Amino acid sequence: MFFNENVAGIFYPDLLQVVHREISTNNVYGDHFTISTPNIPTHTEDGIPIRKLYVTNLPPKTTRTELFGVFAQYGYIRSCWLRMGEKGPNKTPSATYGFVTFSNPSDAYRALQAPGHEKMLYGRVLRISPADSWHQPVEDSTGRVIWSNYTNKRAEALTDDGIRTYKTSWWQHDSVVMTTAVLRRLLQRLGSLTRLHVDHHWSALNDRTAHTIGKFCPMLEELKVTDSNLVHLVKNDSCIEYLTVANNSNLTGLFLTGVTPPQLNTLAFYNCFSLQGTVLSAAADTLTNLKVLKLDACPLSLWKIIPNILKKLPKLEELSLSGYTSIEGIFVPPTCDSLCEALSSANKLKTVNFSKNIYITNAVIKQLAKSCPKLESLNVAACNTRKSFAQSGYITGINDEAVAAVCRACANLRHLDVSYLAALTEAGVAAAAQCQLLITLRVRGNRTLTAQPFITCLQACHFLEELDVCGCDNISEALVEEALNEIQVHPRHLLLRIGGTLATQIYQTHKICREVEVASGDRLRLNVDDLCSTPLRPDFVDDIFDDGSDYSLDFDDLHGSDDGLYDDDEEYDLEEYEHALPEDFMPQLEIDILHGYFSL
Repeated sequence: MFFNENVAGIFYPDLLQVVHREISTNNVYGDHFTISTPNIPTHTEDGIPIRKLYVTNLPPKTTRTELFGVFAQYGYIRSCWLRMGEKGPNKTPSATYGFVTFSNPSDAYRALQAPGHEKMLYGRVLRISPADSWHQPVEDSTGRVIWSNYTNKRAEALTDDGIRTYKTSWWQHDSVVMTTAVLRRLLQRLGSLTRLHVDHHWSALNDRTAHTIGKFCPMLEELKVTDSNLVHLVKNDSCIEYLTVANNSNLTGLFLTGVTPPQLNTLAFYNCFSLQGTVLSAAADTLTNLKVLKLDACPLSLWKIIPNILKKLPKLEELSLSGYTSIEGIFVPPTCDSLCEALSSANKLKTVNFSKNIYITNAVIKQLAKSCPKLESLNVAACNTRKSFAQSGYITGINDEAVAAVCRACANLRHLDVSYLAALTEAGVAAAAQCQLLITLRVRGNRTLTAQPFITCLQACHFLEELDVCGCDNISEALVEEALNEIQVHPRHLLLRIGGTLATQIYQTHKICREVEVASGDRLRLNVDDLCSTPLRPDFVDDIFDDGSDYSLDFDDLHGSDDGLYDDDEEYDLEEYEHALPEDFMPQLEIDILHGYFSL
C-alpha cells in the first residue's frame, strides 16, 4: 500500500501545507517546551541524508491516511507505505510497520526530534527511527535525488573494479543479534556479493550458515571468517579466490584436503593455534596455483613443515611468516637450513613479511636476496633473536650484512621496513641508498642512528615518498632541512615521520609543522606523532620482575615475618581446653599441629 504525490484522491496537499504553517506559527506550547535529542542523526553511517523513517508500534487498525496525517505537520511527504499483516477469510489485516519518506531531510529530522505526544494514534506513541541505508533515497553526483532503486552504499562498497563487499561487523543493531536467519535475510536483500567478511562475534551463527552463504553468494570471490564451520564453502566448484581465517582455535586445515578450488590464489591464516602443518602440506599438493600464503602467529610446530609447503607452491608471489615470538618450551631453536633451501626455488616472490619472527637469521635474508631478484617489499621489523638463543651460541638476529645484501641484489625494492633491529647500524641504513626505486623506508625504535644515513637515502632515492624514523632518539632537525632541499632539487611529495626524535624539540607543534609544509609548497608533510612501539624496541627492559628493581616482589613484605609466631620458649597447655572440645577432636588437633596448622 503506497501513497505518493502523484496519487489524486482524498488528500489535499495544499490544505495540509496551510495546516502545517498555522501549527508552526501558533505553537501553543512555546519554544521553552521543545524537547530535543542531541544524538539524533541527520545522515546514515554511509553518509546518506535521512529522508525515510521507519515507524513501529502502530495500532492494528491504522490506515495510511492516518499515518500520513500524523507526519504531515513536519513537512512535505513524498510517500507513505504501510505493511499489513496476514490476510485470510477469517482474518482482518492489521498494520505492523510503515515507512514515511520526506522530500526534505530537515523535515525528517524535525519528525525524529518532535516529542512523543505529537506522534500518537489511538493512544499509542509511535516509535520512529531512521530507515536503514538501503531504504534511503540516494543522490547522484549532480545532487539529483533518486527516489527508486534504493541502494546501500556500505553494503555495496563499490570499488573501481565494481566489487561488492559486505562485512558483518557493519551490523550495528543492538536489539537484533546477527543470527543465521538475520544473515540469510540480509544476503537475500543485498544480492550476490563477491566479498564477504564474517568478522563479528559469530557465536549466534549455527551450522546452517555455510549453506546460507553458499546459496545466496554463488559468485563469492573473497571470504574472511573466524568460524571453522564456514570454511566448508571452499569446494571444487567454488569461485572463491581469497580465503582468510583469523582467531580460530579449532581449525586444523582438513577442509582443504581433497578439494581443488580452481580460482583460489590467496590463503591466509592468523592466530590459528590448532593448524597442523602435515595437513597443510598435503593440501598444498592440490593448490599449485596459490600466489599468496600467510601463516601469521600460528603454532611453532608448523615451522618445520613450512619449507615443504613452499616447495610445492612454484607460483608464490607473496609470503608472510610473522608473529613467531614464543619458544614454547623448546630448548634448541629450529635451524633455517631447510627454509633457505625452499627459498632457493621461490624466484617469483615479490612481497615478504618476516616481522616479529625470532627465527629469521642473516642466512635466510641472504638467500632471499640471492633467489628473489623481483622482490619489491620486505618487512623484517623486530627480527631479533632471543637472549636465551644467543647464550646457547645461536646466531643473532638480522644485521647490516643481511640488509646490505638485499639492497644490493634487489633493484626493484620499493618498500623496506627494518625497524627495531638491535644489530642494525648506520651502515645498514645507508645501504638502502642503492635502491633507487625505493618508495617507503621505515626504521623505528633505534636509538643509535643519526640523521646522516637517512640524508644519504634522501639524496639517492628520488622516488621516496615516505620516511619513518619514529623512536630514533638521535635524529636531529638536519633531516628535515635536507628533506626541504631535496624537494626543491627533485620535486616530489614526501611524508616525513619524526615522532620521538630530537627533531620534535623544534617541530613540536602542528603550527610549526604547517609553516614548514607551506614553505615547501605543500610537498613536504611532517608528522610528529610517535608511532614507535616501546615493547618492540631493542633497548626496552621490562623491569617489573627485575631482581634489582624497586618494584620486585618480596613475599616477606606481603605476608609479614614469621618471627615470634612460634616461640619455642612459650608452652601451650592444651589440657585446659579439653573439656570444651569434642572427644574425637584432640587426635585431629595433634595431627593439625604436626602439619603446622593451629586452628583453635
